[in-house]
Formats: sequence, structure tokens, C-alpha cells
Amino acid sequence: MGNNFFTPWTTDTNYTPTPMNAPLISLDAALTKGKNLIVHCDGAIEYHPLSGILYWAGPLRFAFNATNGLACVNQAAAGSVQLDDNEFAYVDLSEASGAEIVVQKAAVSAGSASNFIAFNRVVLGYRNAVSNDFYPVALRQPWPNTLGS
Repeated sequence: MGNNFFTPWTTDTNYTPTPMNAPLISLDAALTKGKNLIVHCDGAIEYHPLSGILYWAGPLRFAFNATNGLACVNQAAAGSVQLDDNEFAYVDLSEASGAEIVVQKAAVSAGSASNFIAFNRVVLGYRNAVSNDFYPVALRQPWPNTLGS
């Protein structure tokens, strides 16, 4: 099995800050950004299975914890992305609060290096090749206010 998040230790490895801090810092960043990520949109989020178009009518906002422990918000402007079979939509978070980020897409290719493993990458969802269904990962629909106020 390969190594995704660390470099294997050898008999020459010393327990010193230099070899230890780098993987621990990466682990901390991955846990910090993934913990309690909030994704929301002020407009409708729709997916059309025949065309593969995912669109959001308002800005997508991403609230997360930066590696310095402070709350951070990024946003992607209203827009759309057309997903082909086996593609996923994603954003790469920025530590700059208020940063404008872009929704992108990439294909999942089994047996090749993973392109959704980066600690700052947020997968929004995936288009299935057989049914053309969209499987949300970080995207969720809101619970609308049905009380009328």
C-alpha cells in the first residue's frame, strides 16, 4: 500500500523537529480545515443530469478554521460547471479571509494519483458515470423557513 500523508521512516530517522514537524504540520492543517467546514449559498443550487451542469444562483461561501485557529471565509461567485462522467467539482480554500476562489472540475481516474487528496481541497460533489446522478459531498440543500417570516 502507498503512503498518502507521510514519508516512511527509516533506521536513519532521528526524532528531531526537522523530520517530525513537517508531517505533523500537514496533518494539523488537514484536520483544522476539514473540521466544521460550513458551505452555504444565498441562491438556489441545481443540477441537471442530462447536461451534467451544476449551477448555483448566488455566491458559494466557505467558512472554515484557518491553520492559525481563526475563522476564515472564502467565496466563489455565482456560476456553473459542466461535469462529464466520473468528474467532480471542487474548490481550493485560501487562508486569506475574504478570498475569491473558483469552482473547478477534474476527473477521477482509478489507479492513478488522487487529485482530491490535497488538505485545502473541498470536493463539492461527483457525477456518476452510469446514472449521471450527482452525489453531493460538501454541498447540502438548506432547510427553508416554512413559517413565512
